[in-house]
Amino acid sequence: MPDNGPLSVAGIIGAQIDQICKKVRLHDRNRILGVGFALPGFFFGDHEHMRVVDEHASWRQEPLSELFARALDVPCWIENDATAA
Repeated sequence: MPDNGPLSVAGIIGAQIDQICKKVRLHDRNRILGVGFALPGFFFGDHEHMRVVDEHASWRQEPLSELFARALDVPCWIENDATAA
């Protein structure tokens, strides 16, 4: 990806959600309960800001759950990848 910032990634994920909805004939996106993300890194204590790998350093200052929820228009949850596993 030329831009690996969180908004760019959210755009890609949003397009994938749209494709899945079309494939399963889900016409009412309000039926999506939420989207979860597992990211490598650890939280700074507020479960919003993560210390992520250097390749995604631009993500460190972003309120990730809020950012993804706004961009995707569904509730979002961010979790550490090891905890999610």
